[in-house]
Amino acid sequence: MGEQNEGEQAEPRVIENILQSDLVGFGYGNVTFLVIQTEEEWEALWSMAGGDPPTVDFESYTVLVALLGLRHSGGYSIEIEAVNESPEGVVVQVEATGPGPKCSTTAVITFPAHIVKIPKADGPFHFNLGQSTYGCDE
Repeated sequence: MGEQNEGEQAEPRVIENILQSDLVGFGYGNVTFLVIQTEEEWEALWSMAGGDPPTVDFESYTVLVALLGLRHSGGYSIEIEAVNESPEGVVVQVEATGPGPKCSTTAVITFPAHIVKIPKADGPFHFNLGQSTYGCDE
């Protein structure tokens, strides 16, 4: 993280998607945010999902994980919307969205997840979670 003068704005980081899904369970029942810096951490996360992890060059990238946890119906999502570097560290803006009370949803267990990589960063990392619902007219 470079030095910034007082009053300087946070600088956006480039985000590259690795996975955005509601079907891959990583074993976390609640909202969870992770910063993955090593191949060992990456393999441990994917071992909970029962698959082989995508290849990531951890010399060049840091992986950020946002998990919404277990949901008892469809219609939920989580998204890492922005990553900014500021004097306080790396700020990760996350938005969780779910169905409103009048929405019909699928009767299926889901595990909304969003995993991205950013150019290598040391932190500290601060995750800010926004939550919203969408309405259904019928």
